[in-house]
Amino acid sequence: MVWEKRGTSHLGFVLSFVIFLTFLLFMYAMIEPVLKIQPGKETLLNDVKNKIVGEFEADPLNKKLSSTSPIGSALLNKKIGDLVEIEVPDGKKKYKILDIK
Repeated sequence: MVWEKRGTSHLGFVLSFVIFLTFLLFMYAMIEPVLKIQPGKETLLNDVKNKIVGEFEADPLNKKLSSTSPIGSALLNKKIGDLVEIEVPDGKKKYKILDIK
């Protein structure tokens, strides 16, 4: 009889802990992660696809922008929907971030 009581109390603790973990997972699933532009991410700016890459991988002809270039550095840590005004040799250009992958 002593073992039954002891096992039951532990079972109740384990069950309540499982319910608590289920609640935490449910709450975590409801939080939508915020995507930010980082090196390696593909972006859609004003209907033009680009990829932000490291300095040595940059290839502007193939839409691979260096994270240290004027455009790449201005885009870092921006989110979908952000408007970015960037100073380039042609003057100031405005971009809207439409998608990040």
